[in-house]
Amino acid sequence: MSGEPKGGKGGRPNFEKAVKALGVSEQEIKRALGPPPGDFERAAKQLGISADKLRDALDKS
Repeated sequence: MSGEPKGGKGGRPNFEKAVKALGVSEQEIKRALGPPPGDFERAAKQLGISADKLRDALDKS
């Protein structure tokens, strides 16, 4: 897996959905992910969730 959100190549993460789903601020999510394309494994550990849950929360659909 490339580490990109399910929104597709070049798709923008849905931070509004992620904030509601994860209960953390957009700033916390962005800080954990780091610069694009984002390190989902590292971010998930920092946020205390699974990488799959983080990817699903940032999905555009």
